[in-house]
Amino acid sequence: MPLAPSAWIVGLASLSLVTACWGRGTKYGADTAPAGGDGGVVTECGDESQYDVGWRIEGTAYFQDPDASALDSGGGSALANKCITAIDPTPALAGSPPKILASSAICDDGSFVIAGIEENPAIGTFVVVDDCEGDPDDLMTSATGISGAFIEDLGDGDVLADVGARVVTNEYRTTILDQLKSAGYDGVEDETFQFLGGRLISDAGAPLDQHTINCGACSYPPSYADADPSDGLYTTGGAANTATSADADGFFMVPMAAIGTYTCTDASGTDLTTSTYGSLPGYGVFIQVACVAN
Repeated sequence: MPLAPSAWIVGLASLSLVTACWGRGTKYGADTAPAGGDGGVVTECGDESQYDVGWRIEGTAYFQDPDASALDSGGGSALANKCITAIDPTPALAGSPPKILASSAICDDGSFVIAGIEENPAIGTFVVVDDCEGDPDDLMTSATGISGAFIEDLGDGDVLADVGARVVTNEYRTTILDQLKSAGYDGVEDETFQFLGGRLISDAGAPLDQHTINCGACSYPPSYADADPSDGLYTTGGAANTATSADADGFFMVPMAAIGTYTCTDASGTDLTTSTYGSLPGYGVFIQVACVAN
């Protein structure tokens, strides 16, 4: 289940506290905040009136499932008119809901523009895709992280371009669960199912081979994708994969990922980086972890 290619690499080096501050009983869902909620600006496709007021995020929404069979489309066009929102999770540090910075709808070709953002959260932001209020329940709430380092200097008229927002359909959520169960997962399957997924990468953005990510607070171990799904995405010959495969984009998934400390370890067993990550009930969170020795 590798991530779809994107011209812009989402960096998470300074975003390690984002999911941690979400973990205090706070849940955000785009379908709870139509019309921008909390004062957030709503951008309509083709409307450039907000482009000179604050900065904006431009990109394309991608199905994590490359076949996207659930919505009869292999491309982002099947996501047209779904809600996409940029949020600041900083208020959650004090136990409040994350702040909506600006909202938009995904356009007919799968592209999006979230404009009129006038804040630069130091810990970064998430781009969240979900069903809008009143829409059919097609999607699992999906969040893609953007490092604070990428947005700290953005101001009026600036743009962060080529962002890829990852999206999981509820049908593919079932596939994810089935694949995880084949690798040993035996936890919940209801609406509280959550995961932390992403890539282990070098400082140059290349997927890493035979690296692991370890979570001391998690109930279930990470699963690692391989390039041959014929015998299970996370298994080889019936046995769970034990480390990343560069051929499978260095992809990992932690089911029921807890908020806590995650350590990336190389093939020799050397710990390289330690940061705080996690997920929330009902969320599929996508990150990239640069496994570079401190």
